[in-house]
Amino acid sequence: MLALAGLDPAGLAAVGPIAGRTDDPPPAVYVSGLADPRIEAELSAAMPARPPIVFVDAAHGRDVAHLGSRLAVHEARLGLPDGATAIVAVIGSSLGVLNAGSFVGASPRLVGLAWDADALAAELDVSRTSEAGFWSAVLAQARGFVRLAAAAARIAAIDSDGATQEHDGFSAVLRRAAPGVAVR
Repeated sequence: MLALAGLDPAGLAAVGPIAGRTDDPPPAVYVSGLADPRIEAELSAAMPARPPIVFVDAAHGRDVAHLGSRLAVHEARLGLPDGATAIVAVIGSSLGVLNAGSFVGASPRLVGLAWDADALAAELDVSRTSEAGFWSAVLAQARGFVRLAAAAARIAAIDSDGATQEHDGFSAVLRRAAPGVAVR
């Protein structure tokens, strides 16, 4: 399902020139649930604004590739170059963490990999932090896997407390993506 959510306008401004925009950049579009039958209609409605995509609860690199192929169809319909839409994937499940390596090479659109500590803590029924105030052991390990996968993919690693909140990290990644979308 899609949900519009505003990000830092300075960060989104970098996305506009890629698609030939001269007006104000659109808000990012948050996508989850690729199996949802409404996604095509929602992408059709959102894509004319040429938004960057934040893919919430991405579980595998093939999900990013699948989303990328759907975006390519919408870009073609709009006369945009293939790959004009950047993706930041957010890992929010234990399955996503275990598959973190699958994001390496998943799509040239993938410009950042984030993790959702709140979603993971809820799924695993663990506290976010230890008594000493650091990440709980399992969340620290999950964060490490995501950071390693992002480093191997040569994309940005983004610390994220909640996938639907605004994050300066997303904006910074999108700013760096401007020259050629992907920061590989």
